Amino acid sequence: MNYYQDRPIDLNAVLNFDAFLRYAEKVALLSLVMGLQPKRILEIGTAKGGAARVLVYGLDWLCNDGVLVCVDPEPSWPEEVKYSIQHRAKLVIGYSPAALREAHQMAGGDFNLVFVDGEHTLQAVLDDAHGVLPLCEKGAWIVFHDALYHPVWTAIKSLIGKPRLRNVGWLSTHSIYHVEDGEEQTRGGLYCLEVVE
Repeated sequence: MNYYQDRPIDLNAVLNFDAFLRYAEKVALLSLVMGLQPKRILEIGTAKGGAARVLVYGLDWLCNDGVLVCVDPEPSWPEEVKYSIQHRAKLVIGYSPAALREAHQMAGGDFNLVFVDGEHTLQAVLDDAHGVLPLCEKGAWIVFHDALYHPVWTAIKSLIGKPRLRNVGWLSTHSIYHVEDGEEQTRGGLYCLEVVE
């Protein structure tokens, strides 16, 4: 029996993790781990490891034997991040979806939770989703970051209603504005689909 519920959560520590996530997104991601109690998490696009720290914090709070596998072609985890997550996180250096089979092997089974935050083009998001779908168990949640960004949202909309996927909806709609090529873009937001078969 786990007694993790009796241990307090240091939400200030989680909110202060250096991550490309808004506060509401960090809380939503942490809550997902705590609520779903996944054994195998996949993160596509880890960059500096900020979201990985949130995911590992949730796994640590659960006191289970869960593992996080991160896929990124050029990860840049600072030493502090490496040190804080190395007991649970494994890293596959490569591009998704090509590296997903190796990630699946490292996890030791199908994923229960997937955090998609890789390349933010329409095709890349679709490739990530289609690549990971066969590697997810029934009931797994696939969470897309920067869902408010037009190419990501377009990809998500095309996935809604597809076989094997149930629309869960928005977990966070907190947005930020980002200037790219002289144009203001909306970023942020978490959107979720569930694997139903």
